Amino acid sequence: MKYKSGIEVEEGDIVLFERSGGNYEQGVVVQIIQPNSEAAKDWSLSEGGILVKGGGLNLSITKSFEDDEEVVFVRRVYETPL
Repeated sequence: MKYKSGIEVEEGDIVLFERSGGNYEQGVVVQIIQPNSEAAKDWSLSEGGILVKGGGLNLSITKSFEDDEEVVFVRRVYETPL
């Protein structure tokens, strides 16, 4: 799974979610759910998806970030913050 920018999504990635008025809220990728896995069955996402915490969303799941212009990759969890 990839971001709109083409970067591969990894667990622990720090992302920003664009909200109304151009405001952003931070979130973190908690889990990448592989297609046809037990987690995919649990979430009713046979094609897999991405579990995210934060961003004002608490805990949410999405099929993909590839077409999502409201999600911006910031950094890997293991990279030093700017």
